Amino acid sequence: MEIEGRVESLKAGKAKKVTKRERDEVERQWKSWGASARKRQKIRGTVWGVIEDVVQEKDKRAELREELGLDD
Repeated sequence: MEIEGRVESLKAGKAKKVTKRERDEVERQWKSWGASARKRQKIRGTVWGVIEDVVQEKDKRAELREELGLDD
């Protein structure tokens, strides 16, 4: 469905109501994914710290960081 059609549908009051149960489930999933993201971020920081200790040249570290996509 195109965005304009969805906006018009919302303006007309045809939006589907979200139940408390659905909202609670989405909230639970949001918290779970957030916890996973924080754990991954911590792991990434730890691994990158080890890499920095091993790779002494700043140019090589910057190149490696870019290759790994850590700045995205």
